[in-house]
Amino acid sequence: MNTRRIAIIGTGAYGTALANVLTDNGHKVLMYGIEEKQVNDINENHLNQAFFQDLLLNENIQATTELAVALEKAEIVILSVPTFAVDNVLDGILKYGKREMHIINTAKGLDEENLDVLSKKSLKN
Repeated sequence: MNTRRIAIIGTGAYGTALANVLTDNGHKVLMYGIEEKQVNDINENHLNQAFFQDLLLNENIQATTELAVALEKAEIVILSVPTFAVDNVLDGILKYGKREMHIINTAKGLDEENLDVLSKKSLKN
């Protein structure tokens, strides 16, 4: 199996679960979150108590509050943020993404502006 460098954008329940599974399967995962307390909990305690109380995470998962750092070496970027945050995250990826990467969107829900699926949104240039 090829080890991949994966950035997971979002430190919520689903992003954390994905990070744990991917790390358990030998990938290098760096999570990006905006809540410093959650990021510190993941890095220092191997927990995400906001969502999983005392369930220990794979100790190799790392997290950061800096999007540029999360994207720096990522081969795969997984968007695991609420639908209302997708536009801002994509803007950040366009700004800080310096290499070719595959982007996987796991956000659930509809585009709030036109009530359409997110796959029909286009990146702003």
